[in-house]
Amino acid sequence: MDPLLRKLLDAWSGPLGVSLVDLALAGLTALACGFVIGETYRRTYRGHDYSRSFLQVLLVITLLVAFVTLVVGNDLARAFTLVGAMSVVRFRTAVKEARDLAFIFWAVATGMGAGSRFVALTVAFTLAVALVVVLLTWRGWGVRDPELQVLRVRFDSGADYEGLLDEPFKRLLLDWRRLSVGLVRQGTLYEVVYLVRLSPKASGRELVDQLRALNEGHPVTLSFREESYS
Repeated sequence: MDPLLRKLLDAWSGPLGVSLVDLALAGLTALACGFVIGETYRRTYRGHDYSRSFLQVLLVITLLVAFVTLVVGNDLARAFTLVGAMSVVRFRTAVKEARDLAFIFWAVATGMGAGSRFVALTVAFTLAVALVVVLLTWRGWGVRDPELQVLRVRFDSGADYEGLLDEPFKRLLLDWRRLSVGLVRQGTLYEVVYLVRLSPKASGRELVDQLRALNEGHPVTLSFREESYS
């Protein structure tokens, strides 16, 4: 190898002993696996509060943890120093779902594997977890009754909402149960929440359109496990 090139590589490695090859390998592995984690989150998300920024954070976390792991190496003193520095950070954003927390831990574990240069193991781990998440989502595992939906309807405060809803409910629903009734918009509207099960011949869009015709155009929302009509 050219002496000048050798000197440049030695200068780059410095006291940490991290070569360009190590950095590139850890970075590319973390980037590829972080992308898989993000895509898995995006394609399996079934809530109504999707956050693009959280998706990007998952990728960044994977890269950051890979770099930190690479820098720490086997130096115990350096590890404690970095932990102390990171403990200064205060996380103000609350994680809304336990599922999001699991994805964060997944990104951290993947970053640690990439930073430790266990490329094959890290890639296999990432793909295995992604497959498990996709299968759980596709099979709907953990859902007690996927046919139950939440219906929210608003009426004027003086309206007889029970009388208005009786006919379309009997025609379009198999069964229903009222969960709550409350006043919204400074007491000018009733918001009634039901747990409903649609008739096999009825559709969510049909139910929403029927109710909108009865409540003078006030909001009507039917929330499904994977989609919603309003």
